[in-house]
Amino acid sequence: DQEEKSLITRTKHIRDASSCENNASKYLEEAAYALNTQKALVFLPCIQGAYQGSSDVFIAPRIGGGAPEPIKLRDPAGEVLDSSLFEPSFDPATGVLSTFAKGRGLADCGFRAEWIWDGQAFQISAASQQNTCGGVGPGDWPTLYRSRKR
Repeated sequence: DQEEKSLITRTKHIRDASSCENNASKYLEEAAYALNTQKALVFLPCIQGAYQGSSDVFIAPRIGGGAPEPIKLRDPAGEVLDSSLFEPSFDPATGVLSTFAKGRGLADCGFRAEWIWDGQAFQISAASQQNTCGGVGPGDWPTLYRSRKR
């Protein structure tokens, strides 16, 4: 608990929160997760909309004096995404980081993706996207990318 608080506080000091809402942390969790003995994943709430929110995501050193850095995630085409993720979640047991950006409240359009921690960085493992809203649920969105787990 103490390390989590310290990581969150250190990350807040370097983040530019000028475009974030003050009340986002009322609905979204501030959190820190150990990735290994040297690095941690940190979520800082930023925006809360009517039906979803976003958090700024960082990789922070757990030891030493290094500064946290905004996460660098790639989409299936290899392009670097913004470090603010919609509805981010992390499963420490599997090392999977995910995002789910609804195009509207019905979740009949939007973007979903997962990345797996490989010990050094997050690698894209799955992505799907539905550009046109119109009654198609997230499980039926076109798959853009899917990897095999070994």
